[in-house]
Amino acid sequence: MSADTSPATLLASSEPTLKRLTVIADDFGMAPGVDQAVVELAAAGRLSGTSVLALGSHWPHSARWLRELPQLQVGLHVDLPPGHDALGPAIVQAWLRRLGRNRLSSHLDAQFDAFERHHDRRPDYLDGHRHVHQWPVLRDLILERWARRYSTPPAWARSTRPAPGIEFGHKAQIIYRLGGPAWEQRLQQQGVAHNPDFLGVYDFAGGDDRYAALLRHWLAQASDASLLMCHPACTDINGDAITAARQTEYRVWRGKQLDRWLKETGCRIVQGVRQGENAN
Repeated sequence: MSADTSPATLLASSEPTLKRLTVIADDFGMAPGVDQAVVELAAAGRLSGTSVLALGSHWPHSARWLRELPQLQVGLHVDLPPGHDALGPAIVQAWLRRLGRNRLSSHLDAQFDAFERHHDRRPDYLDGHRHVHQWPVLRDLILERWARRYSTPPAWARSTRPAPGIEFGHKAQIIYRLGGPAWEQRLQQQGVAHNPDFLGVYDFAGGDDRYAALLRHWLAQASDASLLMCHPACTDINGDAITAARQTEYRVWRGKQLDRWLKETGCRIVQGVRQGENAN
């Protein structure tokens, strides 16, 4: 990473130490409202990257929009096969190793194929929809599939290790304990960089003021190279349980006050952690 984004770089003596912050918008390819919001925020310099649902209905159309944003990292947002929309039963099946290795493998291949077909290059990084990338069996299959397809490891992959002292720390810890330590161990074994901690977990409730307060808290609690996820959308997404929260996040992230919050908390939005720069 260039010298101007080094954690050793300091702002003026009266301001906080500069912290590199990776901001990732999830679910690109899901719907036009999601994709339009991501493109707008990326063009405004509010995002480091976006994670693609490669089998999403809008991905074949919206992939071309990303060509106008070469500074944006584009990752694969791994998802489960159809029929696993209910999170609780899916978690149980995953931990009982009953999701079906062959079906998972075929579905992973389909996602990699769709990503490459429309984006014409391999993903910049790896993560998962509802954080399934760290679940048993699937976490190993993801890395196996990557190794079969590409000559070098991913530049980085998402860890869900919670940042200390965050709001909704209990929910964040549950997410992490559903496979996060084992996923980190595999990344370390294979030399894949990952973020030291993770921000952005909440209950998707409340309006703009509440989300703005949460975001300011996350920025304050961020460490150098933290990853913060968001889920913006500029229109309703039919059938999506968090469609109102998506629009709230979009409005807050596009607000003029964000630049002031970043300066106050010493955060600078940069591209994701690179190979050899893992803080763990």
